[in-house]
Amino acid sequence: MAILARMVMVVLWLALALLILLGWGFAWIGEKELIFDLFDLPAPYPDLTGWVIAVGFTTMAMTLVFLGWAFLQMSQMLRPTHLNPFFYLSRKLRHAAWGLLGFWVGTALIWTIMPILLTLNAKTKYQIPYGWNVLDTEVILLAVAIVFLALSRSLARAQEIEDDNKTIV
Repeated sequence: MAILARMVMVVLWLALALLILLGWGFAWIGEKELIFDLFDLPAPYPDLTGWVIAVGFTTMAMTLVFLGWAFLQMSQMLRPTHLNPFFYLSRKLRHAAWGLLGFWVGTALIWTIMPILLTLNAKTKYQIPYGWNVLDTEVILLAVAIVFLALSRSLARAQEIEDDNKTIV
């Protein structure tokens, strides 16, 4: 089951990386349909400046780095633990939580700011769809990150109790 979980994380991360590279790569050479379709912006598509492409690519790449960090920590949680299993899991959960929080912040920025940046040079007025929804999957990841942080603290406390018990016995 651990192998399946790792495979799903790797495939998902690679698919997102490919989408980002293709979307912004095509935008760089002038084929901007993929990026505008991603943000549900209708034609006619305005020209994209180099700084908009750079900001979009950088924001999405950093968001992908945070997701990759979270996936790496979750993958490492699936390995056999060290001598201090509570501390190990606590640290991995905390790191995964920070990765998920970074991913959530990145996606919130992407879905709110990027449509505005993409339509800056538009000659016609765009009805920009507001992309953040309280029921989106990103909000679920935020909740999971908060739970991971709480579990991390509980596991750290459990390790402290186990260490105290070892010194007593």
